[in-house]
Amino acid sequence: MFQHRLCVGLLLGSVLLSAATAVRADDKPAAEKFSIVFSQWKALDKQIDDVIAEFPKANEERQKELREQYAKLTAQAKTLAQQLQTAAILAYKELPNTNKDVTKILLALAHVSVLRDDYRTAGEITSLLHIDRNSLAQSIRVLPRTRIFKRGMGG
Repeated sequence: MFQHRLCVGLLLGSVLLSAATAVRADDKPAAEKFSIVFSQWKALDKQIDDVIAEFPKANEERQKELREQYAKLTAQAKTLAQQLQTAAILAYKELPNTNKDVTKILLALAHVSVLRDDYRTAGEITSLLHIDRNSLAQSIRVLPRTRIFKRGMGG
């Protein structure tokens, strides 16, 4: 069960940047859409943490229920991760360097992309952020200490 925690971060990195252009335009600013999706992500993250925390204390019957609940939550995380990546990219394009959460998510996506040997996606994100390889390397050293990154990498 705990091995699957890694999948949340990998799911973030698995969505291609081109998905950002496929998002339907509406009247909400990208920053507002990001805020909504990010709030949903944090709520889902808490639910997953709650299931993980309860699991070791639960009896066998409850552990079975928790496994099922965990599977459903991680499936939701896969869909929401795609939305979060798209929302972060659009928000950054709309108003660069104005929201630290957007930047953290994009840095985490770049890092996960590098870990997955998806250098094209990592390159597109770092180009969007206007950072070079050395800056990315420094950012990557800080990322494991951030909450958004810990969720994805099972820390």
